[in-house]
Amino acid sequence: MKSIITITSLLLMVVSLNAQQMAQPVKINGKDIYALSLVNEEFISVESVKITEQEINSTKSIEERIQLFINKATSKSFDAIMTRIGTSATLIKYKNPTGNTLAKLTDTFEKDIYFLAVPLKKFKQIQAVELDKTDYALSFNQLVEKYISQATPKIFDALLIENKQIKYIVYE
Repeated sequence: MKSIITITSLLLMVVSLNAQQMAQPVKINGKDIYALSLVNEEFISVESVKITEQEINSTKSIEERIQLFINKATSKSFDAIMTRIGTSATLIKYKNPTGNTLAKLTDTFEKDIYFLAVPLKKFKQIQAVELDKTDYALSFNQLVEKYISQATPKIFDALLIENKQIKYIVYE
């Protein structure tokens, strides 16, 4: 009986690890970026920062938009930025920094979303689309929903969003 419970527990752990995709967050100015993803370490919130619609409309890239949060921070002692929609962010400090932090993807969308994050799995890019200037005014959720619904490749596993591009990828 004990061995059945142990085996069942191990199987559940393996299944839950596989179900939760992990990624390497991109760094901007030395800060880890968690956009539409979760921090995989213990942390404390340092500060909340908001940016205005006018500031958002002045940006020419997603990275530039994240830079606005860094520039508006009154505290310079933080390790990472967490944001869900891209109009506000929480600046955080890791409790026990390891130097190799990972982001957990959320299951908000029907596809995996690597928003300023790099998959740990091997993948192949099947298409890249340049972001339009009007895309930078969208919330991060709206941006993802737009490119999932307008996808030319109908079979893809995830979106990789960085460097002014949406990349449609498949896992190898």
